[in-house]
Amino acid sequence: ERGGFRIGIIGLEADLSSNVSATISSRIPQLDDVEVTNRWAEYLRDTEKCDLVILLSHIGYEEDRKLVPQTRNLDLVIGGHSHTFVDEMIYVRDLDGRKVPVVTDGCFGVEMGEVKIY
Repeated sequence: ERGGFRIGIIGLEADLSSNVSATISSRIPQLDDVEVTNRWAEYLRDTEKCDLVILLSHIGYEEDRKLVPQTRNLDLVIGGHSHTFVDEMIYVRDLDGRKVPVVTDGCFGVEMGEVKIY
């Protein structure tokens, strides 16, 4: 809870199985991004009564943009992985037609982003 708002955060990681040994990757379950995001967003919104649901994503900027139209209950996507630099956030419509802000801010600490939510 922050500033009177109940905030829920979902973490989503890319499939990195090709970057690690088979011994390690075989023990890491790979789940469906859309199903997991929708399940947790609905849980945070309906069960935990969160006013704000944020997705911290590490699947890449383009994948974030493809994910949002298949989801509900997200209020903001903060992404990473693709090392993409953008000058301003974009808005992508979700399954209900709501505009969801999607942001990312490059890599290696070269730039810093700030999102203000009112």
